[in-house]
Amino acid sequence: MIHKTRNWEFISLIKGTRRDRDKFEIVALWVISFYCGRGQAADIDSNQCDPYRMKYIYDHDQSDFEQSDCHYYMCSSSRIYERQKCPDGKGVSDLFKIKYENYSQGQSYDPCTKYTTACKRTLAEKGLTEFEVPVCGQDFVFIADISCSISPTDKEKIRRFLISVVKRIPVRPPFSQVAILLYSEVTYHIAYLDSYRRSKLVKVLENMELIPKTCGTATFSALKEAREVYFQEKNGHRPNKKKIAILITDGRTFPGKRKQETLDEAKKNDEAGIISYVVAVPNQTQQGKLVGFDEWDAIATGNAVKPGPENRTIDSNVYALESFEELRETISQIVYDTCKNM
Repeated sequence: MIHKTRNWEFISLIKGTRRDRDKFEIVALWVISFYCGRGQAADIDSNQCDPYRMKYIYDHDQSDFEQSDCHYYMCSSSRIYERQKCPDGKGVSDLFKIKYENYSQGQSYDPCTKYTTACKRTLAEKGLTEFEVPVCGQDFVFIADISCSISPTDKEKIRRFLISVVKRIPVRPPFSQVAILLYSEVTYHIAYLDSYRRSKLVKVLENMELIPKTCGTATFSALKEAREVYFQEKNGHRPNKKKIAILITDGRTFPGKRKQETLDEAKKNDEAGIISYVVAVPNQTQQGKLVGFDEWDAIATGNAVKPGPENRTIDSNVYALESFEELRETISQIVYDTCKNM
């Protein structure tokens, strides 16, 4: 039985401010998702839609546009999703994005309720001058360490990080392609560059196995496989697109006697034109410390240095995180660094 006080709070929440109602709707979505699964989710794999069921969605897989917070998709009278732009100076709400990114849901009311200067139309957009359109279209290979030194809880954070990245960038031709490679003492194939579009890749990530068959940290094998297998045209690499490798790891090569092999493979990747980033996370077997800076600096291919932990300087393409919780916060910076004008 619900206590009368709780019942009153529940009613007040529904009748409260827009922020209160948004909180209530997030909770309701979570409850529906938890107990009922995703059976009522928007069909983001198809351009077909029902305007009476799901009129507005944040993005969908059949679109050829890179999504932004200034646009959304509306189910037209022809029952297909059409891209729309929010009014000048307004963008979609955070709740609208959460519905799509976390629950594959849309809504039936206006999504453009957030005032933001990022969605102000420029003079160029008003036809007063010529302009360039920034487009994110690269080939990304994510190389994730799932060795025994990473706890099951932190492995799940790596999974959520990868899912967040895939949802953030447009994974479809002619834009970005994403491949996933896991490793411990051996490597584990998840997806080549041309294996999946975004929505299918998200489902693969949600179900991929994160328990290694053997312990060890064979970073050298993962770097070599990324170069010789994943960044190959037969597996989806496009010669006119940049090759971006993003390594997520909590430490050094193990056993340590094979460290030089990692350094050698890193050099070969650099020579092959692969732009490499390292997302370094704490090592739980070393009291949560960051270990492996020498390897990380050798793997990363930044053209500058920046201040790092413990009063040291690190390669500009190394992201040294103090906790796994920071993983998702690195997404925007990585995407910004790798997406250039084309």
